[in-house]
Amino acid sequence: MEATFEFSCKGIIVQDNHFLALYKEKDGLWFYDLPGGRLELGESPEETLVREIREELGIGVQPMKLVDTWHIVKHQYQVVGLLYLCHANSKDIILSQEHDRYEWIPIEEAAHLVHNRVFLDQEHPWNRLFVNRMMYWNWEKILDDKLMFITLNH
Repeated sequence: MEATFEFSCKGIIVQDNHFLALYKEKDGLWFYDLPGGRLELGESPEETLVREIREELGIGVQPMKLVDTWHIVKHQYQVVGLLYLCHANSKDIILSQEHDRYEWIPIEEAAHLVHNRVFLDQEHPWNRLFVNRMMYWNWEKILDDKLMFITLNH
């Protein structure tokens, strides 16, 4: 098996003290995701988020700031990723076929998702990764608009 390396960007979209979670059913199990995806050659991380979120949710976003990084290594596969806080231009989600449903989760519940059966019932590495990291996010700092902002170079 040939080794694979990917670079990914995900977005936290927050509105009214809720963040957007996406879900996908596979083989009778649900796994959790945040919007975003893999960089294409020549794209910046911010351009990737804008493109992927428009494809997945049918809305425009502005990546505001980098809030976390992650990596997963499993056998011959590795992904390194960036997580950005994003401002959405709409709440009118048009979900693509890539995901089966979405939910606006109250921010105050984020640290408790590790106890939610939707997240515990499966072995999918994304579930464990995001839920375990989410427990330690400082939402006050993530949402602080006085901290560094990112602008797209167009």
